Amino acid sequence: MAMEEELVKMMELIGVSGRPVMMAMGVLLALLSAVANGSFTVIFKTRYVRRAQVSPLIFSFWASLGVVISSLLVLFNCKFVFNAQAVLSGFFFVLSFISSFKAVRILGISVAFGIWAGTSVLVSHLAWKLVEARGGVTEVLFAAVAFLVTLAGIVGVAWSGHMERVAFHRDDQMETLLESQPSFAGWLLLKRPSTAAERLKLEAKYNFMPGAGADPSTSFSAGVFSAVFAGAVCALAKMPETQVPASEQGLTYLPSFAIAVMINTSIMTALPYLTTPLEWPDFATYSAAGLGILSGILWNIGNMLSIVAVSFIGRDIAYSIFPCAIIIAGLWGMILFDEINYNAMYSYWASVVVLLIGVVCLSLGY
Repeated sequence: MAMEEELVKMMELIGVSGRPVMMAMGVLLALLSAVANGSFTVIFKTRYVRRAQVSPLIFSFWASLGVVISSLLVLFNCKFVFNAQAVLSGFFFVLSFISSFKAVRILGISVAFGIWAGTSVLVSHLAWKLVEARGGVTEVLFAAVAFLVTLAGIVGVAWSGHMERVAFHRDDQMETLLESQPSFAGWLLLKRPSTAAERLKLEAKYNFMPGAGADPSTSFSAGVFSAVFAGAVCALAKMPETQVPASEQGLTYLPSFAIAVMINTSIMTALPYLTTPLEWPDFATYSAAGLGILSGILWNIGNMLSIVAVSFIGRDIAYSIFPCAIIIAGLWGMILFDEINYNAMYSYWASVVVLLIGVVCLSLGY
């Protein structure tokens, strides 16, 4: 935490001091962190990356490299201290990164981010509040209720994505269901392209959401699993840092984290090709390197801003603001990629509100 304390002292030296000013700066940094964290996957879904058919594994490799580069920059202002705990952090982080990009490919940004962000909060608080049973009965009951509210929000987000998927990808089984339940069909406001040109346009827009008959690894359930797994291991990636001295946490922890990420991402990228008779992967250097690195840097900017924000306004307030990233991701998915429409959109935003209420309650009761 030493580097964060230096930032606070630096602000005081230039005349930016006082509790109200510090609070305002902390809230601003927390909001900027939410914007960055809610935006880093947008790059993966841009048309340029889609046309190159870059796999989540390869894009994650380049994004991890961006995290490494930006993390090592803190060495200009702090002494390098290697922490063995960072090896475990890096392992969980790389697993989370790969799974998050896979979830975005299948579910889209809005739904995928909502599921894994909510899951990450649940796993974190389950470890610190429910498993350790810190606090009295009232606190534990409050946490349990907040947990259930958050879980309901996650399920609602997933259901909204399922509604949108059904609306655009109808198989014979679903046709039978809709004929037997016309009210359900009316709720979904199903739409089907009437011309080949419209179909091609929809396939270009929704090519991250394969329809019936696709490879099982790209099914909706596989996407939900990837998002849940990404959120769970993301929460676990943060826990090893809590076991190091306070002076070595925060920004000071990042160089060790960077080394661990580089080692783990190299192993995990190569592993599928070492254990199966596959050709060596195409790293899509021309198409994905620059954009992937940019995506990783954007994520780490959000990570660094969150660390500094916590030092300004404390964990409780900061962790109540960070979930705004869900709103940012939802807006990106709808505005840029038209991911969710009609009643699925109403269901999605209602679920996001429920999810945020649960997350804020968990954060305040931390």
